[in-house]
Amino acid sequence: MPARNIAVDVENEAASLWNAYRTDPSESTVCALVEFYLPLVRQTMSSMSVYARADMDRDDLLQHAMMGLWTTIVRFDEARGVSFRSFAVSRIRGAVLDALRQYDPLTRTDRALLKNLQQCVVDYAEQYEMAPDEEQLAVDAGISVERLHSLTERAQPVLSLDAMAYEDSEGGGINLVDRLVDENAPDPRLDAVRNERGALFRKAFRKLNDRQQKILYLYYYEELTLKEIGTILDLTEARICQLHAGALLVLRGMLQGS
Repeated sequence: MPARNIAVDVENEAASLWNAYRTDPSESTVCALVEFYLPLVRQTMSSMSVYARADMDRDDLLQHAMMGLWTTIVRFDEARGVSFRSFAVSRIRGAVLDALRQYDPLTRTDRALLKNLQQCVVDYAEQYEMAPDEEQLAVDAGISVERLHSLTERAQPVLSLDAMAYEDSEGGGINLVDRLVDENAPDPRLDAVRNERGALFRKAFRKLNDRQQKILYLYYYEELTLKEIGTILDLTEARICQLHAGALLVLRGMLQGS
């Protein structure tokens, strides 16, 4: 069967399931949608392989991801003009990240060092109008590059772009995705906040070096896996994981500095 016909059949099936849910928003119609979008859950989790850890049960993470999908279905409002797939991917990622945070691998010393690293990023960016590379960041923080790699790899659920938060002085904050997705009626004040946050993000992103920008772009916007990015850049998957973590650390530091 031609690919175009298959795509049309999939769209028709999705439309039929959504019509059934709108007519009867019961557990059975939600379950039918969850089953239909299960491949999206698996695809999203696959792209998040950077967060896999040996002490985590992937089946448990899958359950959290599916609950994220369930919540997305019952909360989705097509009148907002946001595609369901985009909305769902953000929520599925968020559910997985929330689960990962329950298995926090960072000690109090780790978190203090992470905070110091982010301040080093801020100081360097203010002085040189650009982001430090990992070697310079390690020197400024007084640690080895190897320790920097170890810390950033373990801190990835905290540093995730999906979970990037603008924190207050007490450690609270608002998830970047929640800032960008309007959960209520249109509000000019929220539009202004989104525009401001977007401008800050773009400014910080442009200060990353070319390789850091490319890795984040390929991972979050093109949705390539770390292995695929490694093939493109002729680097190992492990090295891409390190560079990805370092880029997030630098980006977070500059955003919080802003």
